[in-house]
Amino acid sequence: MSNVTVLPFIAEIFSRVGFVCTCLFNAILIYLTAFKTERITGAYKYLIILFSLICISFSCLEVLAHPYLHNYNGGFIYFSLNDYLGASNDLLKFFIEAYSGAYASIMCMVAVQFVFRFATLMNRKTLLSSFSGFNFVIWILYPLFFCITFGMMVHYCAQPEPYSDDYMKKELFRVYNLEIEKTARFIVIAYNADGSVRWFNLVFLFGAMIILGFQYAVIIYCGIQMQRKMKKELKNFSVSNRKLQQQFFKALVVQITLPTVLFHLPALPVLFSPFFDVKFTFQTGFIYAVFSLYPPIETVAFMLIVSEYSNIFKSEQIPYPL
Repeated sequence: MSNVTVLPFIAEIFSRVGFVCTCLFNAILIYLTAFKTERITGAYKYLIILFSLICISFSCLEVLAHPYLHNYNGGFIYFSLNDYLGASNDLLKFFIEAYSGAYASIMCMVAVQFVFRFATLMNRKTLLSSFSGFNFVIWILYPLFFCITFGMMVHYCAQPEPYSDDYMKKELFRVYNLEIEKTARFIVIAYNADGSVRWFNLVFLFGAMIILGFQYAVIIYCGIQMQRKMKKELKNFSVSNRKLQQQFFKALVVQITLPTVLFHLPALPVLFSPFFDVKFTFQTGFIYAVFSLYPPIETVAFMLIVSEYSNIFKSEQIPYPL
């Protein structure tokens, strides 16, 4: 088996293992949060459940889309390797768009949880009121808005056309033995044949960076403020609640550290390499395979860090989900 076929095969294994683990662990987390936890109540309970549902949706869409990325010189092709559904290219492209949107919504939900913890710890009553009652709809619409926006950017700014197809045609067939016309695909190329910038492709890349950068800005701001004032503000909580708040903060740090290390840092150089006119070919899709393990790892880490869950496992003699 050549290197050409090995990496997509391994990526598919990662994807399916990630899917099974994500569904299993998040189902456990949803059940425990909804019916077993005593101190996790109100808005944060709903945020945990909503985040778990988004993670499950993300993994389901990954299996359906089976997305893969390949960098080639001044561009990259974002395509589906799904050959077991018998679905049309239009449907597979929709799955890729929805998968991309679900990825954006995961990052949005991490930011929302940071905002909630910040509002709780700092006793920002006006901000906290937005998480109660009907106002909670705001924090459902927030990730949904960016989900749709991200998916639409993929749809409108990375559509294949004759020049991009011709640019990637031979490379796609050489590496994956796929005919480009029969493959569900999106293509980003930095420059036209005359050297001019392909602005619609540039809008996609920088639009994606703005969306994700905004989430990181919210996370960093809330995280720094909480870290600076945590000792002072925690004095207003009881000892047991103080410990729980610290655990929530640690869990949030894990939630943002994992995707940063597993996906964003490795992906940045290869996604922007086309604009530096670097001549190389690389199966970037393996990065997506690694990121498929984020939802189950994050879920298990959350249950291990927050003692409310470990106490349930101990009291009911349930084995840890490892």
